[in-house]
Amino acid sequence: VTGDFEPLAELMRMQKGTQTLFGDPALQDKGEHCELTVWDDELQARAVHTRGLLRLARIALKENLKHLERNIPDTTQLGMLFVGLTGGTLEQVKADILTVSLRRACQLDDAQHEPSDAASFNQMIEQAKTRLGLIVQEVARVVMSVLSEWQNAQKKWAGIKTHAAQYKDIGEQIARLTQKGFIEHTPYAQLVHYPRYFKAIALRCDKLKGGLERDSQLMRDMAPLVQNWQREFGAQISQSGANHEAALDQRLLEFRWLLEELRIGLFAQELRTPMPVSIKRLYKVWESIAR
Repeated sequence: VTGDFEPLAELMRMQKGTQTLFGDPALQDKGEHCELTVWDDELQARAVHTRGLLRLARIALKENLKHLERNIPDTTQLGMLFVGLTGGTLEQVKADILTVSLRRACQLDDAQHEPSDAASFNQMIEQAKTRLGLIVQEVARVVMSVLSEWQNAQKKWAGIKTHAAQYKDIGEQIARLTQKGFIEHTPYAQLVHYPRYFKAIALRCDKLKGGLERDSQLMRDMAPLVQNWQREFGAQISQSGANHEAALDQRLLEFRWLLEELRIGLFAQELRTPMPVSIKRLYKVWESIAR
């Protein structure tokens, strides 16, 4: 399949050998092309279809992307930071920036804007062409800020090894934020907050010099919320296997980011949070999830 595909039905019937399959249709990414496939889970079908549309958009905008890749700003510094922090390559971080930019330009994170036929796909591509250049510049700036603040947080964290509990807690937080492929896979609405998360870590490390007792108490207060989330999140990941991105409870994903905001509210209040957060508020949110 190229960008010239037929309108997708809401439910499809497909013959596979002697079997007749019914389910939700999706264009599945097969590397240099896409194939029409059928899934018995609607959320899974949507996740597969989004990746398929991204592949078709990459093919349609191949030349534009080549040009934009050559013009990503500050690639030397970007590459040095990314290689130093992740062990990855400059090519990898450039590819991540282009993928995030393409998803945003095509509005593929919004189901309402996903094309379901050739005409709407071509319209999406034309609109993406007009905004892709500016979006690449914006995403590159955000990624540079993320990597710079991450590097600073790492240095501060390395200096608190004598405070074992805090060192472990912050180390686990950084590891969660920066899992392999995090630039591409973190929702962009959250990625833009990463510099603030890392600034908060640096501030927390600085404050330990005179406030170790207070930090330890706040960590104890927060611990049950973190443990509840980790236990439930881990259980859902193991249940859903390889297709966990489609099967996870959206409220659990949102709670993960509330925990990041809570850390700012507790350890680095001066950085402010977009919404009011407190341990009491998060317990109430958790109760509504656990019901």
